[in-house]
Amino acid sequence: KPVFGVRNGDATMTAGNSTPLTDGASVALLSSEEWASAHSIPVLAYFVDGETAAVDYVNGRDGLLMA
Repeated sequence: KPVFGVRNGDATMTAGNSTPLTDGASVALLSSEEWASAHSIPVLAYFVDGETAAVDYVNGRDGLLMA
């Protein structure tokens, strides 16, 4: 049964097809400052450090299985 958009009468979103609204997905665009400037995209944050633990993404196949 559609639940999102009911007020407008054109509801199409149901609990089964609304996962983009509820699964917590996100996206981040990582680029150089030069690229962002050339494409008129404001720099909103800086990625200063990162680490992984317990998974060998380079030599092992575990990273492929988790992807």
